[in-house]
Amino acid sequence: MQLATANGTAPERGREHPQITDIRPNLATHSLDGAKFCLTINIHLYKLYVMHDLDAAFSALADPTRRAILGRLAKGEATVNELAEPFEMTQPAISQHLKVLEDAGLIVRRVDGTKRPRRLAMAGIEAMDQWLAMLRKALETNYDRLDEVLAGMEPRKKGKER
Repeated sequence: MQLATANGTAPERGREHPQITDIRPNLATHSLDGAKFCLTINIHLYKLYVMHDLDAAFSALADPTRRAILGRLAKGEATVNELAEPFEMTQPAISQHLKVLEDAGLIVRRVDGTKRPRRLAMAGIEAMDQWLAMLRKALETNYDRLDEVLAGMEPRKKGKER
């Protein structure tokens, strides 16, 4: 099975993903009342592909050290040594945490001579924010329905038994 974008190319990891339009496995020919037709499976995988990235992002956030690193990077770019200062960890241990954050699409690094400063990746943070906004909206809708149900109920009088 091949993953295809709207322009027919495979999406690159770590970059903002164009919408994936379909997945086309081998076409199968089926017979129905003597007539043959071609079955094409056309699934919108964009949401599934994004969910994979969200899984990696939320998994990366499960570690308190990585959350602290993101908190520090929210203030601005920093090198590995600058990020390692507040922790009782070696530089290689911090580098491993940074690798997990990079693989999850939450941070990016740039080359500045011999330095490799890291910064937050807007696309990764926005993807998580959009997913959480969808959950917030669903909860708000549920609470609005609950408010309607409660408003439509008769108030119980004190001392009235069931």
